Amino acid sequence: MKPIILVYLGSLSSSLFFFSSHSLSGSGFVNSAKQKIQAAEINNLLKENAIQSGDVVFRLGHGFISESMRKFSLKDPRYSHAGIISVENGKPMVYHLLGGESSASVIQKELLQNFCSRYKAASFAVYRSSLTDAQKKTVDSLNRFYFRIKLPYDSQFDLTTDSAMYCTEYVYKVLSKAGGKNILISSSILSERAYIACDDIYLNPAIHKVFSFSYE
Repeated sequence: MKPIILVYLGSLSSSLFFFSSHSLSGSGFVNSAKQKIQAAEINNLLKENAIQSGDVVFRLGHGFISESMRKFSLKDPRYSHAGIISVENGKPMVYHLLGGESSASVIQKELLQNFCSRYKAASFAVYRSSLTDAQKKTVDSLNRFYFRIKLPYDSQFDLTTDSAMYCTEYVYKVLSKAGGKNILISSSILSERAYIACDDIYLNPAIHKVFSFSYE
């Protein structure tokens, strides 16, 4: 384990929550008509693609921290954050972990539309694996379990433990437990240390893109 990597990852995780909500626009305002059009487009995409439990959502956040985090994807650095979906009462809820202030340092769940809002994302995409109905129920059970125990954010980025997890580690472990041998996700290596990056998941041949959207 390299101390310099731990220091860098720790400094990123402590600031991620603060920076992820910053607006990309310098003025902070966007034409309201354009916002309505974008919202309608996203709603249509969600309806057309029938979001399912087990779907994985990636987003590229705003600011320096998101730009830094996405560079941990060594092959295809399109996104900086990830969560996994459970459909609850007909609504797609995203379960995810963000570092930062104490209120955000445990697992969170929020509506997919909120997770992907332009105030939190410059772009986003939904990916899907071939989970059976029983495996999707396993995803739902795992999400409920980890939310109930308030799984903490893993600021040490330690892939070998389950007592705390970072965002892509959580997606990786939930999919692996639910999908078993059908979903085998390889890790990235940096300074002799294994970790799960966003592109380790969305470039996996067992996972395909449902749709993507950019606010730019």
